[in-house]
Amino acid sequence: MATLSLAVTDWNRSNMAELPDVPSDILVRDLIEEVEQAMSLPRDTYHLLASGEKLNRTATLEELGIESGEELTIAPEVSAGIRE
Repeated sequence: MATLSLAVTDWNRSNMAELPDVPSDILVRDLIEEVEQAMSLPRDTYHLLASGEKLNRTATLEELGIESGEELTIAPEVSAGIRE
């Protein structure tokens, strides 16, 4: 199993986490949990972006072609509500 060195910034670029030893076979949803802890983000629903593309939560970084040195962005999920 390979490990990756990644940088993750939040959606407004005010916070960054350096993650030097991320396993390439980690699921995106598990990486999101690690980033939430590393950045002390409030518990919420987040997604990760690579080059502006939303990453599939059930895929591994390896399956998605994420390489060491890439910068990812974590952003909250936004959902539209129904007005009554």
